Amino acid sequence: MVFLVACSLARAQRSKRVVDVLRLPCWYAVYEGSLFCDEVCQGDEIIVDLENDLMSDTTSIHWHGLHMVGTPYMDGVPQLTQCPIQPGTTFRYSAPSSLGPPSGIVPHPAWDHLQVQCLIQPGTNFRYSVPSSPGPPSGTVSHPKWDHLQQQYRLVVRYHFLADKPGTHYWHSHSGFQRADGMFGSLVVRTSEDPIAHLYDIDDPSHVLVLTDWLEDLAIKKFVYHHHSVHDNKPYNILVNGRGYIDTALAYEGRHPPLSVITVKQGYRHRIRSVSNSIQNCPIEVSVDGHNMTLVTKDGSPVQPIQVESFVIYGGERWDFVIEANNCVENYWIKFHGLLDCDDRFKSAHQVAVLRYEGAPDSLPSDITDMTWALTKREGFQVNTLNKAPGDETFLTAAEIQSFGETVDYSGTPDHTFWIDFDFHPSNNDLFHHEDYYPFYAVPKKHRLFMPQMNYISLMLPSSPPLSQPESVPPQEFCNAEHPPVTPNNNCTTDFCACFHTLSVRKDSLVEMVLIDKGLTYYANHPFHLHGHEFAVVGMGKLGSNTTRQEVQNLEKNGLLMRNFNQSTIMDTVTVPDGGYTVIRFWASNPGYWLFHCHISFHIEVGMGLVIKVGDDSMFAPAPPNFPRCGNFAPTRTEDLKGSDQLTDFQMIQRLLLYFLAQTEIKCIEGSRTRNSSITRERRTLLDHSGGIETLMARGMVYYSRSLPGRLTLGFLSATAL
Repeated sequence: MVFLVACSLARAQRSKRVVDVLRLPCWYAVYEGSLFCDEVCQGDEIIVDLENDLMSDTTSIHWHGLHMVGTPYMDGVPQLTQCPIQPGTTFRYSAPSSLGPPSGIVPHPAWDHLQVQCLIQPGTNFRYSVPSSPGPPSGTVSHPKWDHLQQQYRLVVRYHFLADKPGTHYWHSHSGFQRADGMFGSLVVRTSEDPIAHLYDIDDPSHVLVLTDWLEDLAIKKFVYHHHSVHDNKPYNILVNGRGYIDTALAYEGRHPPLSVITVKQGYRHRIRSVSNSIQNCPIEVSVDGHNMTLVTKDGSPVQPIQVESFVIYGGERWDFVIEANNCVENYWIKFHGLLDCDDRFKSAHQVAVLRYEGAPDSLPSDITDMTWALTKREGFQVNTLNKAPGDETFLTAAEIQSFGETVDYSGTPDHTFWIDFDFHPSNNDLFHHEDYYPFYAVPKKHRLFMPQMNYISLMLPSSPPLSQPESVPPQEFCNAEHPPVTPNNNCTTDFCACFHTLSVRKDSLVEMVLIDKGLTYYANHPFHLHGHEFAVVGMGKLGSNTTRQEVQNLEKNGLLMRNFNQSTIMDTVTVPDGGYTVIRFWASNPGYWLFHCHISFHIEVGMGLVIKVGDDSMFAPAPPNFPRCGNFAPTRTEDLKGSDQLTDFQMIQRLLLYFLAQTEIKCIEGSRTRNSSITRERRTLLDHSGGIETLMARGMVYYSRSLPGRLTLGFLSATAL
């Protein structure tokens, strides 16, 4: 993976300054320093060329914390806001066309005059078939019989990307497990009108702590081991800016990476920025020996200053704090104490960095080999404590912190209220527990995989991004709790439900979401991140080690559900207490499709998320010129199914339908148990959920197969077979 990054800084006086162009391997960026520009200012126009040099994987970048107002195509979520970036191609996250020559499609030299098949995307179908005539003539770019093939190009697409929100943010891949394998880095957006500037003296660009839990192997390998075997997925360690002392057994030839060092000047107040890229369920307690910390911002938004001995940071969160360098000129430990998946029930993941006063010796505060997980724990007043509810004087939760200065009013009656409960659910599904071959309750407990779901639904993104290709996403692919997908029993609490889980809200409406962590299966915690918006945390509570939606709704009926509108904290990532709830509100002011998901890599990868659609399609900014297109390459016309033109569309559909209805044992629905069933019921299911025979004629059988349990495999049937 290679990045080509350039930042164009458009200052208020309209002067331009181009930052050095970097062409670096991503691991260099993570382990040797920040890849992105150190000095990006609010309102700057940013150009990023992401060149994908991976051999077979697609990729993308999400700009975590930036809202992409007016530029939703820049958000970096493949299959939602853009197509995945193909291997051997370059995608430009860029500023308006006024900054350079008009954009266009530039064919890759190696592929001129060739018909090249695009990579088959996850969740899509591709039919390898022979047209009735030979392949396309050399040099042509299209052929009627080859329309489902697409040439692969190097694409250069120009559109607007602004650093719209000041504060500490970060960028990371939103494709597969690439974020877990090192594709991430900090992104600091500065402002000349910082409302908390009086709280610190020095804001050094090098004072950034990017934290991540560290797996000793590629994440995809850990994922497969954990989900299909008995191997654990627990982190061995925590890294700080890609550095840190690791287990000697894992150190190459006994050599350890160096520790990160923050250098401060005695007598001054220093602003330090922290970012958590936690991969697994690994909240991290942060503390500094010999010093208290004053928390000043959360996710880029200023908060009322709070002096603490420690704070907890969850995946996707950012906290800025101030340290007053008022101690002796020495070296002091900065400690990072892993919780949950990182605690002493597993591998006791922890780490240290060095706070070094100018003039102190170039040495460590004490022998690093004596440092243990237990010694990185600091007692005392804490903020953002794990799985706790408000009301305890020894800590503060995210719902008790107050914003700094004037805030937006969130106290009105919400226009939309959504109750979202989540947990790990037992379920037969084609991904991990096939009903016929590997059913959930027929295997030993150690092999059972509980699926993390929201409202009993797993998010399955469509094969084409609805933002840029709305016509390519059939309406029946959308679903939510009120309009669930079709399943054998039409019950998502017993059947496995996976679909394009979408909540639609009106533009400029006030939205409330009540998030409920039932906590029935595991003692865990889920940090949730919202793209495209920020929200106010107005309530939080814990009912016990576990709870239900009904119990939380009973609190609401009795007027006991916490809501605090007094300068509520503003953030874009928040956690929910296990066995409790968190209430958030936001103004849906940014039209587009915005992902809302758990920020634990293994959880979002199997569908723990949903999409919030703000406004209707007419309100979306137009797609940039020559914006890449992608989709499902499976044939959708009956002539593609039958492989010849001997039958009319009507005859083909009629024969397929008769064949389907003639079976007493329905075997052509993948993912559903082969069973004897009523032909009448199957006929009703087919016709009701496909729009009738007329729709089947017009669209083709396979087009509507996604609305049925599993997918129909009728494409193999020939006219003679019928």
